Amino acid sequence: MAGLRGLAELLCALALSAPAMADLPTAREAYAAGDFARAETLASADPSAEAQAFAAGAALALLMADQTSDRRSTAGRLLTHARGAVTADDTLADAHLRMAAAIGFEGRYVGTLRAFMRRLPQQGHSHIQQAMTLDGDDPWGVAMLGAWHFEVVRRGGGRALGASLAEGMAAYGEAIARAPDDPVIAYFFAVALLASGEAAYMDAARAQLARSAELPPREGLDAALDTAISTRARMLLRAFEDDPAHAARLAVVEMER
Repeated sequence: MAGLRGLAELLCALALSAPAMADLPTAREAYAAGDFARAETLASADPSAEAQAFAAGAALALLMADQTSDRRSTAGRLLTHARGAVTADDTLADAHLRMAAAIGFEGRYVGTLRAFMRRLPQQGHSHIQQAMTLDGDDPWGVAMLGAWHFEVVRRGGGRALGASLAEGMAAYGEAIARAPDDPVIAYFFAVALLASGEAAYMDAARAQLARSAELPPREGLDAALDTAISTRARMLLRAFEDDPAHAARLAVVEMER
């Protein structure tokens, strides 16, 4: 009897300590329902590259949809999950995209000078390029390349790092062409255009905001995030129609918080 009790205790201990592999499907359900925080928690319990990349994606969704009260802490978890994903499998394209996003947020919080001294822009660019090599069809690879060009130029590192608004426009344009039904890419393209401060881009920014605001949410996993981002696009579009200069300032805030 004592032996059976000991065996039961051992099995319970193993169950508690084993990776929660079965939590990833539940995490996907939570993400699809818009509960990004629960999706992150569930996926992060699984050490596999796929699950860690998904946990990073859920943390990123919290930041993009502005559904976290502590953005810096959430960005820190994003970096932890992304590192876990790359460590588990550096051939997973999503892991590198999440690392690039995490490095981008880290650069915001350490400041422009320290980011350049630590070569964070170069590291982010390297992960984007690696993701594009691993999965050349993913529209988010070129979208993030476009975002990289815009942000590096905005922070004054364009000449030193070979970034340009023209290349940013081209990359984002390719992403839009590949994913014309994605309101998230359209929204962040508009934010980048507005934050650039270039008057010549204001019409394009308004057009992308209008696209993001009007696109219906896609079916499946992305529906909740699409809905949240389209709502943000409508708010920024209203601000733009009232005062384009104010909308541009809001876009800068979006890029720096």
